[in-house]
Amino acid sequence: MRGLGFTFWSRSGPRRGRWRGPVRSVGHATPDRERGSALMLMPAGLLIVFLLASVSVDAARSFQAKRQLVDLADSAANDAVAASIVTDREFTVDGVIRLDADAARAVVVDAVAIRGSSDLGDVQVVSVRVEHEPGSVPVVEVVLETRIRSLFAPAVPGGADTVTLTATGRAAAAVGL
Repeated sequence: MRGLGFTFWSRSGPRRGRWRGPVRSVGHATPDRERGSALMLMPAGLLIVFLLASVSVDAARSFQAKRQLVDLADSAANDAVAASIVTDREFTVDGVIRLDADAARAVVVDAVAIRGSSDLGDVQVVSVRVEHEPGSVPVVEVVLETRIRSLFAPAVPGGADTVTLTATGRAAAAVGL
């Protein structure tokens, strides 16, 4: 089979010609000169995979610790509401719920000490606030903070050794629910 016939277009108009294959210049790599290039790319690829895996593991660990800290803050606030309701004759007279702020803080500190997970490290009680607004039920707001160690981030240039997590839990006192 002789060469395939097709038309070339130039400034002077169409010309008939024959296909001669791709043109190669002298400086281009040939298959013999490309041998081993995949071997050189493998360490770079493995480094990228390692970096992505380390970021995902540390992010998942931080997310799990944040969820545990939020759960701890919510349960401590709920315990504080249940344990700090002031029961006296005034409650039965006017029907207004009152919470003792000192008792609420003590209950939160005890709850964090008892339920604080070893995964969360040293959990600090940042604040315990008891809000009494006229015409509404009292609310206890608990803010907790902890620092967790990163597993792989210290090995990555610019990675943080620890991550600080903060969580807020709120619970309201309600009668008759």
